Amino acid sequence: MFEHLAHETLQEIKAIHTRLDNLHRHMERIMSILDDLTASVAKQGTVISSATALISGLSAKLQQAISALPAQTDTTQLQALKDEIDAQTSALASAVATGTVATAEAAPPTAATAPAPTTTDTTTAPAPDATATPAPTAPTA
Repeated sequence: MFEHLAHETLQEIKAIHTRLDNLHRHMERIMSILDDLTASVAKQGTVISSATALISGLSAKLQQAISALPAQTDTTQLQALKDEIDAQTSALASAVATGTVATAEAAPPTAATAPAPTTTDTTTAPAPDATATPAPTAPTA
């Protein structure tokens, strides 16, 4: 009788040991994922800092160029471009700080920076994305 209880107890201990081993493996995997995520966040912070420095540097160089032009030079378009760069930089900084995506509404393009109209050459247009989800259609009655 005691041998049977001892055997059952040993089996339960082995089952608990197996569960603990599985739990330990899962925890190691979770910690590895957490380490990867931490490294990714640090890398993203570096990229954001680099982008901010690049954009700020561009604005500063544009301001230097504007300041170096002769007084009679019309700098309206250059100043509008610099102002837009500054506005976009602020929008990006705000979006990063709040964890949201910057939208085009934050600083709409001005005449100085709006893209020039282009013509579409249908012979070289890329094929539609086959993986794109089709737009939903209204049910027919």
